[in-house]
Amino acid sequence: MKYRRLELAELELLEKEFIQFLASNHITAEDWIKMKENNTKEMNGLLDIFSDIVFDKTLDKLEYLEFISPLDIKTFFCDKEKIYLLGLKYQSGKSINFQDINLGSELVDLINDSSISFEIYSAEKSYQPDRKQELFKMIENGCLISREGTLYKTLDNWKVAKKER
Repeated sequence: MKYRRLELAELELLEKEFIQFLASNHITAEDWIKMKENNTKEMNGLLDIFSDIVFDKTLDKLEYLEFISPLDIKTFFCDKEKIYLLGLKYQSGKSINFQDINLGSELVDLINDSSISFEIYSAEKSYQPDRKQELFKMIENGCLISREGTLYKTLDNWKVAKKER
């Protein structure tokens, strides 16, 4: 197994896909019920294979990740060869908690508030050991997938605007 077995709640969300997976392996609903009762080793093997397929497809498509703590935002653009980090760290001013605010409109207002000081930082690196394994590890350690990368793009625009001043 390359990743981990999907949890029951995750499998329930993917019920249609799992049924298609079983059908493509010529396993009927009746066969599955018998397998769960009599052959848990084979059942677990199929769950492991399905889980790996789901994670592989998800990680292939993944472009943006986010990790938000009370005083720090880390956003990632996950290119094919490298991963790019853009971060925003609270430094001083009125008290804030990034986990308690709307990271859309409220973040822009905070960034533009002259009474609050932030540090924007960036980094890039190649994947270790490989792209999928590193992204999976990041997700397991608390990063959330962002479909649109809005937060990354907001910080990137702010970084560019800040340089132009």
